[in-house]
Amino acid sequence: MVPGGKAVVYTAHSGPTGFDAATIKLKSFADGKTKILQQGGTAGRVVKTRHVTRGALFAEPFDLEKLEVIGNAVPIFEGVGSTPSGAVELDISDEGTVVYRSTTGGLVTVQWMDSSGKMEPLIGKAGVGRPALSPDGNRLALEGSTSGGSEIYVYESRGDNLSKVTFGKGQSAGPIWSMDASYIVYQDTGGLMWIRSNGGGPQLLLKGNGGLMFPWSFSPDGSRLGYMESGATGYDIYSVDSGIRAGKPEPFLTTKADERAPAFSPDGKWLAYSSNETGTTEVYVRAFPDNGS
Repeated sequence: MVPGGKAVVYTAHSGPTGFDAATIKLKSFADGKTKILQQGGTAGRVVKTRHVTRGALFAEPFDLEKLEVIGNAVPIFEGVGSTPSGAVELDISDEGTVVYRSTTGGLVTVQWMDSSGKMEPLIGKAGVGRPALSPDGNRLALEGSTSGGSEIYVYESRGDNLSKVTFGKGQSAGPIWSMDASYIVYQDTGGLMWIRSNGGGPQLLLKGNGGLMFPWSFSPDGSRLGYMESGATGYDIYSVDSGIRAGKPEPFLTTKADERAPAFSPDGKWLAYSSNETGTTEVYVRAFPDNGS
């Protein structure tokens, strides 16, 4: 709410693109009119006039009488946490005090854990997460926070080397390895992407129905990829012929419930997944292909 209660500021966004393409708008209660305050930003707050675009906090002068921006945006600081769903992990008091989750504070670390529970730090770089171990056990694919969103990295334990393998301007997340470790599949704003694990430009693997798509697991023979895509009622589960040229997606579970995390069994005959169909998120196992069991 704008101080004084004359208007409300909100984020407007639609489509599969990242929230850097969102718009900050204001709606006046006096005349019902809507105006754009900022193109390319999210989580606008009229306090001491700030708005957030992914990873950075900006401030710009604002006229409370005219309800409009009267100057240019100035960057305040970077490293503000956000999620692929557009949520910005930040709040601001009317006096201008900011509380936020920092993506540069080193609070998230990647570690080895042995069977006894002993923990050992593996990577010194902060802001990395969702590690996926390669089939041969020698490399990790990870997502790492950047000022523009997130990118995919590959870590090689033999040389203690961390290399960035994507160079986009969006949200590259959730990497998984192909069964022969020759390429990595990950979620991006345009759909599911793949990139060769030893380098080479990213290419589109599969374009979905407009929702966020996350690859989750390959069948043991590498012939199919299980993934989830967001829709009107939550996530649904699909599978598709894998390879560097995907086939036609086949729905596995598309219900009113929220189904996620499709994981193939080692023999490829079952798919484990989570669902909230009972009102509580639980784990299920269903035959693959689905025969009702």
